[in-house]
Amino acid sequence: MTESYLKAKRRQKKLEKQIIGNADLDSRNKQLVLIEESIEKVFDKAIKKIQDADRNSDYSKLISSMLEESIRTIGTPDIIIQTNSKDKSVVQSLLSKFSGATLSNDVIDCLGGIKVQSKDGTMKFDNTIDARLERLKPLIRKDIASKFGR
Repeated sequence: MTESYLKAKRRQKKLEKQIIGNADLDSRNKQLVLIEESIEKVFDKAIKKIQDADRNSDYSKLISSMLEESIRTIGTPDIIIQTNSKDKSVVQSLLSKFSGATLSNDVIDCLGGIKVQSKDGTMKFDNTIDARLERLKPLIRKDIASKFGR
């Protein structure tokens, strides 16, 4: 075999590896895009369910735990609570459990949950469902992607 033949064979192998590598990379990228699109669809469906959810006793328990968490986070029970129009009556019904807490007349635009601030305005905590979802999205995405081996 001639030297030029061996060089041509090496170039052929190198080119073959590049083509296969590029195809593998392209395939993985397409898979990641499909996974991301599917994750977004799941988030959209979950948000729709949350929007349509009944404000029942289980939901009231959720709001109560959000209030407790918010008070712990801010470090004082003297708080002003903001919520959306759907949750206003739920929060109002829980106020007697939380002395020092006041419900603001202002409503906020959110799926549900609460925003609180200390009465002196120095501390604020966004404990809305929207904010919680945003804080958890990266972990949820990572968990779902790991199920697909990515």
